[in-house]
Amino acid sequence: MTQYQQHPVANTVDGSSDESCGPSTPPMSTYSDSEKGDTGLGGSWCPRYSQTGKSGEITVVTPWYPYGADKGSLWLGQEVDDFVTFMKLDKSERAALSGSRRIIQDIVKSIWADATVKESGPQALGTALPGSAVFLVVELCEGGSDNFMYFKELLLARGYTIEAESPNTITLSGNGVATQLTVLFEDFELSGTARKEVHQLRKILSLVPSAAKIAKVIETVLLQMKYTNPLLGGVSPQALLVMCIVACRACPNPNDLGACLKFFFQFYSNFDFSSVTLTPFVQSVVPRILVEGHQGCQVSIIGTDTLGCNLALDCFRMPQIKAHFLYSAMALKKWDGSQPVAAGHKKGYKGRTPLSLIVPLQPLWARAEAALGSGVVRKFQ
Repeated sequence: MTQYQQHPVANTVDGSSDESCGPSTPPMSTYSDSEKGDTGLGGSWCPRYSQTGKSGEITVVTPWYPYGADKGSLWLGQEVDDFVTFMKLDKSERAALSGSRRIIQDIVKSIWADATVKESGPQALGTALPGSAVFLVVELCEGGSDNFMYFKELLLARGYTIEAESPNTITLSGNGVATQLTVLFEDFELSGTARKEVHQLRKILSLVPSAAKIAKVIETVLLQMKYTNPLLGGVSPQALLVMCIVACRACPNPNDLGACLKFFFQFYSNFDFSSVTLTPFVQSVVPRILVEGHQGCQVSIIGTDTLGCNLALDCFRMPQIKAHFLYSAMALKKWDGSQPVAAGHKKGYKGRTPLSLIVPLQPLWARAEAALGSGVVRKFQ
């Protein structure tokens, strides 16, 4: 991560109203009353900018820069990289995921002695975010409907709530799980398919490393509106990752995170999902007519090299998601991704960085407060 000159926000904070800042609330314990500006938005406030030194450089505060970053030296690509580092799962979050997996594995083993439980989706690919849905795959399970009924009974006895189910998938909540937990049962003859998909996607991400980082930003942008929840018609994190791989490959500067982020929003805000299928295994989109069983779907996204399962089968909110992409594209349009933020600065946005224009800040301030920890600022470097 890039190291920036750290400027205490306590220098001079402009408390004037700025509609672009919105009602996001940073960790209040970090600032004195004299540093908190009244935004006129129901008593909420947001970080302004401070003038430091004779050169008058602008210092901006966001959850991922809780002690301020010099806006004059901040690049969009650097901010994406720093944001991704800020959003990495910490020790307690990783332990919670492991605990959820152990509980499911114990239940599964009590019914199918030879079965295994593997992580899938974002957890297996290293793209999981705090609050992301958890995906587990059960392999080598046989036994018919009676065993599956018993499995559900054991889940309920452990305090889980079954949110949705299909012949081979159960989505859960409760029992200390902060997010949805989806358990997929593979048919006995298909065991290993999910592992193969994870292996293939890992190889692709090694060739398109920007896609994994861009996916974390996009998922955070969509998370607050629940656009990443398939049960509510959203696009799943796995499907979103495929979209990022396709966009980063098509981007003229695939190694520039800032360019890839802007290209993603521009690319998909006007994309026609109705006639094509997205897949990470070819360099271009596949005509929908060639994919059996996907003609009636609003969105078609495939995560394996076999044209089969649609990762976006239940997505019916793509028009709203595309509108969100268009808003983000317009918000980032004034920033030149190949230059420091100061070069793209426009009047009225002194207290903002590119990402803070599109990422919902309110849910992230508690994470920033934890990062500060006991009043000691964590140096991001």
